[in-house]
This record gives sequence, C-alpha cells and structure tokens, in this order.
Amino acid sequence: MSPRARSAAVLLGTLVLGIVLGALGLGAFMHHHHHSMRELHDPDGLVSHMLDAIEPRDEAQRQAILPHLRRAADATTAEFAPVHERLMAELSALRDSLRPILTDEQMRRLDEAMVPGRFR
Repeated sequence: MSPRARSAAVLLGTLVLGIVLGALGLGAFMHHHHHSMRELHDPDGLVSHMLDAIEPRDEAQRQAILPHLRRAADATTAEFAPVHERLMAELSALRDSLRPILTDEQMRRLDEAMVPGRFR
C-alpha cells in the first residue's frame, strides 16, 4: 500500500471513528437530558434533583431544606398544570385540524411524535 493510500485510509478511519463516537456521545447526552427534564415535571423528582444539586452536609440540614423544596415543587406543579392542559388542548386541536389533510401513515407518525413527554 502506498504512503498516500495509507494516509487516506488513516484519515478515513479517523473520520469514521469520530462520527461513531460523536453519535454515541450525543445519544448518551440526549438520554440523560430527557430523563432529567422528565424528572423535573414530578414534584418528588424536582425535590430529589434539587437535593442532589445542593448536597446537604448532614441529615439536619437536609430536613431543614426539605420543606422549602417541597413548597417550591408544589407551587411549580400548580403553575404548570393549567399550561400543560392548554398545551394538550392545542395539540389535540392541531391533530384534529390536520386529520383531513394527512394520510393514515402521516397521522400514525404524528401520533407517535405527539406521545406526551416525547416532544423534540
């Protein structure tokens, strides 16, 4: 194999390896990000997430922090509930308005994309 062909093979191999590692890294990041976002929609998940971020120094501090986090989580949930309901109503109206225009296959793909918690 000539030096030029060897160099091209090394470059091509490096490119392919970079693409594969980038795709794997992006997949892992998106999985973690999606899991974190879903966790924040649950009051207990928000409390847990905040406790993990704060890392209380001992159980006494943890117990002192908990009521504040729970109050904030409950308030956040209460604020987002009507917004979530309106969003679901808008998406349902969108789906209904598109039904006469889309094929059955397109509607199936739309339904798959609109599974709650799976918006991209």
